[in-house]
Amino acid sequence: MKSSKNRVLIFRINRKLLTKFFILIINKYQLSRKIQMKKFISFLVLCSAISVSGCWADGGGGSDGNEFWAADMDTNEYYKVTAPLYKEGEYCKIHIENESRSLISDSTVDYIIDEFDNRIYPKITSKFGNESDVDGNGKIVLLILDIRDGYKGSGGYIAGYFDSTNSLANSVFYPHSNECDMIYLDCNPARPDTEDFQMTVAHEFQHLINFTQKGLSDGISQATWINEGLSSGAEYVYAEQHLSNRIRDYNSHQTDYSDGNNFYKWDNELIDYATVYLFFQWIRIHSNDGDSIYKDILDSSYIDYNAVVEQVKAHLSDYYSGISIDNSSWTDIMTDWLIANQINKTSGKFGYAGEITSLTEMNSKSGLKDLYPYEGVIRNNSSAYTPGFSGDNIIYRGITADGTVDSTSDYSGDFILALNTNPEDSGDLEEATLPASVKDQDKPLSNILFSQKQGSYRIDAVIGAPGSGNSLEELKAKKKAKKNSGE
Repeated sequence: MKSSKNRVLIFRINRKLLTKFFILIINKYQLSRKIQMKKFISFLVLCSAISVSGCWADGGGGSDGNEFWAADMDTNEYYKVTAPLYKEGEYCKIHIENESRSLISDSTVDYIIDEFDNRIYPKITSKFGNESDVDGNGKIVLLILDIRDGYKGSGGYIAGYFDSTNSLANSVFYPHSNECDMIYLDCNPARPDTEDFQMTVAHEFQHLINFTQKGLSDGISQATWINEGLSSGAEYVYAEQHLSNRIRDYNSHQTDYSDGNNFYKWDNELIDYATVYLFFQWIRIHSNDGDSIYKDILDSSYIDYNAVVEQVKAHLSDYYSGISIDNSSWTDIMTDWLIANQINKTSGKFGYAGEITSLTEMNSKSGLKDLYPYEGVIRNNSSAYTPGFSGDNIIYRGITADGTVDSTSDYSGDFILALNTNPEDSGDLEEATLPASVKDQDKPLSNILFSQKQGSYRIDAVIGAPGSGNSLEELKAKKKAKKNSGE
């Protein structure tokens, strides 16, 4: 059982009085919305961490209820789902929506509980930290349902998601909170009796812990790609073997269209998951103490790439002990990782020490390439190369097959790397120029992200509380704007 010091005491808070209090203070001091958020973030987090006994809104009634708020990922709206408690384990409570009950056998439920109690919970908490336990019962709600994601029988589906709203007190601010530690897990087309399902549980559980450590404790959130990278690491920690589907997705992308797309500008595409998995495996493999680096990245006071730079400096000291925590060092780390994917040596930092083999070489098209921040493209090369027109943040490297790197023009080597070093993940495209040496590959990008998969494939989602950049309201607005723009 968890120590009582990790439990949160449950208080009753009167919603009307709390609301009147906020209105009074805001009116008195005539605070702007931005200042309101800054002034009251600590107070909101405190009130949210102290779960309210009972239910303020029609719907979510805590982990002891039968009705929960869930997210329709197709319409980006909340709806109520009836999902009675089916069975409890030491660290989990299994709720199954009524409409999906026939899809899950008793033995499958026992399997889910056994995996969570004996493998997932102890492994993930030991490597990433503890959850908030906002309802004080020491258990995680695993809500199994057919997630509404627009799935039509093939292509991508959402295998699971975490909604940080549930960790906050149900109120006028967060009317769709279920006031409990919980994750949502798909059962159609996902199959709860498979290891893939359990890896999704581990993945989403890290998201829950991440919000506990950063959102509830510090009132901040890590960059999406870091949060997703840690969750990919959680899948590895649980499975204790490499995720062959992520490696396959990476190779398929390079074979069809080596466009340099990776995790840094997160778009929830297959290549994002594939590359963030490889990157977080690369730093684990070369870390002096293995996956301990994950917890230290989560605990870092930085929430952007500097969190990774800081811990790479500390944990990969054979290669990076002398670096500074800045953009220049991040550029060096990303450059080395891209080279590792290209030549994949069995020793040294330019590879995966023999753990991950058979990575497909990138061979991007010649000529101008548009690159988002920290996208990097690589092309075969046969002579000294002087780049043509390039954006302000574009750098080049010449690379030989044995790992010699040329950082000055004219660049020589078997490959030429071009990288956009703008640290702003929302930054604009910049042009790079690659040499003409091998016949161009002309297959369009639109064909590969989805057609490379012959059936269904899983992705996930992290939903933020109202007012955050990834709240349902914000996701709905972005979808509408994208539709209106014709993208």
